[in-house]
Amino acid sequence: MAITSASKYRIEIDGFPVIRASKATLPAKKHTPHTHQPGNVRLAEHGPSNLEIEEFTFEHATGDGNVDRLFDLWIDNVANGLDGKRTARCVIFDRTGRIPLRTWEMIGCLPTSIKPEDHTGGSNDTSLFSFGLQPDDARLI
Repeated sequence: MAITSASKYRIEIDGFPVIRASKATLPAKKHTPHTHQPGNVRLAEHGPSNLEIEEFTFEHATGDGNVDRLFDLWIDNVANGLDGKRTARCVIFDRTGRIPLRTWEMIGCLPTSIKPEDHTGGSNDTSLFSFGLQPDDARLI
């Protein structure tokens, strides 16, 4: 697969060919601390509690072979209880699409969506689909 300036995100999902995308929505992490205020204590104590990670979404994705078909099959199999979670990585490249800047590791991902791309004659870059992943945990490595 040719690297173009439009493919700034490389997504590596266990068991899949490499996917490139030109747009990504990286998630926010939200920690909601536990609050405890014993007796007549004026100030509440805060401690660790729930951590929520939003969905990763990728648009204008392409890849070698039939990667869109593999993703479509994965989402169907997960929905039918025949497949499960996978680890994925998202490598963010500079604007040339050649120098890696950051890597997100997404642990325990389930597919959340797949949408075939609309095709028009106005673009020089090929894109096949857009998709989403919901991880149990995500780390900037």
